[in-house]
Formats: sequence, C-alpha cells, structure tokens
Amino acid sequence: MPKQTFFNLPPDKRDQLIALAMNEFADNDYESASLSRIVARAGIAKGSVYQYFDDKADLYLYLVELARQRKSEFMAQRPMPNRGMDLFAYLRWQMEQSVGFDLTDPQVAKLGYRFMRAPQPIKSRAIGQAQADAHAYFVKLTQQAIRQGSVRKDVDPRIAAFMFSAVFTQLADFLMAYAEPDPAALAQGRRRAALKKKAMRAFDQIMTMLERGMAVAPAQRKKERR
Repeated sequence: MPKQTFFNLPPDKRDQLIALAMNEFADNDYESASLSRIVARAGIAKGSVYQYFDDKADLYLYLVELARQRKSEFMAQRPMPNRGMDLFAYLRWQMEQSVGFDLTDPQVAKLGYRFMRAPQPIKSRAIGQAQADAHAYFVKLTQQAIRQGSVRKDVDPRIAAFMFSAVFTQLADFLMAYAEPDPAALAQGRRRAALKKKAMRAFDQIMTMLERGMAVAPAQRKKERR
C-alpha cells in the first residue's frame, strides 16, 4: 500500500500519478507495464515512485484495490428493480450491473481483466481476503434463498457458495476467451453493446445450469405455500 509520502502529495499530483499508472496497467499486462513510462509521462524521476510505493507490485495492487472500490461504489448506487426476486434472478441482475460498470469505466475494467492474467504470486496477494469475503457473501445469499423457499433445503450453502464463487472468479477469464479476447475493445463504444450481449448470454447459461440443479420447482413452491 502507499507510503505516507504519497498521501502527502498535493491532490492533483496524486490523482495524476494514479491516472497515468491506471492507464499503463490497463493497456499492458503486468510484466509489460513500465514504471519508466509512467514517470516519464508524469514528469518525475523514477526514484520518486519508490518514495511513494515499495515497488511495482505495491503500486499495482493499490490500483487493483482502487478499481475494486470504484466498482463496489457503482454497484451500491444501482437500485434493485425488485426486492422480492429470487437468488438466481438477483445474481443475474448483479452480473448485469457489473458488466454495465465495465462498459462505463473501460480503463478500470481493462485493469480488472488483465489482473486475471497477472502472475500468480501477485494475484494471491490481492484475492485471499476477497475470496473469503465472497464465499461468506454467497453462503448468506444461499441460506436466505433456502428460507424463502426458492432453493432446495438439501442444498449445502457452503457448496453452493463455492460454486458461485468459482463462477464469478473464473468468469473474467472465460469472457476474455469467449466474448472478447482483446480488452482494448472495451474502450470502443460501437462494440460495447455486442460485448455486453455476449457476456450476459454466457452468464445466463451458467446460471440456468446452476438453477436447474438447486432451485425448487415453481409448482413445488406453490404447494409448500398452501
């Protein structure tokens, strides 16, 4: 994480450095991204970066965390269309909002997609706690769905959470290959609608497979309500 010297910078200089670094890591994979290019564009000495961050990985992981925060803030501002929707409808809606964010903030989205291809030691430093949080979140959602009667009572929430976590974690890699192999296409407006359509079609098929294995049939739900 940044050193105190970074936070002591004037806000405009801090924002400029982050914007330049975000662009560099969004446009290049981790190994190809260059601190030299970042500092050259910022007009500062390369040694200055090490006054603010321990190394390249430290800067990169800070950018990944900023990207996660931006996406979380975007999702928190989206009103849920129907609070009575079941688990699978809710996850479809959530994924649609997530894809929507990727298309409205393509640089952050590109950084996120490239992160999925970052070296494993780098990824491991960032996703450990995130994975634990995601698992707990999906356990809670599944337990709630079981109480509401939309998911079978014999479904183990921990196993369901594992499957949902795996889907959301691996989906970015899958979409890179299936929907759009070039993350730069996210910045091209005319291709965004087609990308969103492909992404949602892929996700919908995955959710349908899980729903068929976990959900209580509509007829059974009506019977249990009587």
